[in-house]
Amino acid sequence: MSKKSALARKREAQEARRRRNRRLISIGIGAAVVIVMAAIAVIVYFAVQDDKPSEKPEITELVVEDLALGTGAEAQNSDLLSVYYTLWLYDDGTEVQSNVGGDPFEFTLGAGGVIKGWDQGLVGMKVGGTRKLIIPPDLAYGDQVKEGIPPGSTLTFEVELLAVE
Repeated sequence: MSKKSALARKREAQEARRRRNRRLISIGIGAAVVIVMAAIAVIVYFAVQDDKPSEKPEITELVVEDLALGTGAEAQNSDLLSVYYTLWLYDDGTEVQSNVGGDPFEFTLGAGGVIKGWDQGLVGMKVGGTRKLIIPPDLAYGDQVKEGIPPGSTLTFEVELLAVE
């Protein structure tokens, strides 16, 4: 009987080792799954963050920023201005139009021939200067439908003043 008992104890010990090994393998697999899931979550988080447009503040007033100061004549109301410009949608940065390198755009400042944001934002600019204008909808096209410009859009312009007459 002692042989049987020793053999039974040996089998019980072997079975206990198998159960313990299975438990350790299960814990290891579970830990590996958790690590892989966490890595996937981090990758997805950063991938989604990169796709989101950056949060921009809402523009409710005209924003004027001189990118380069000119040294020539200063633009005043009633002056005929000649400019190069590029227009982007403020919200997503889509370029809508540009005349840079082409024919300059000419208009009389303050006469209402352009959007209010230009009439207000270009006063005081000097020839040779470049100015950035961020124009809210009420000083741009408002709810009008314009080619490439959704209604109610805030607009960003970069304007280079070429001449004042």
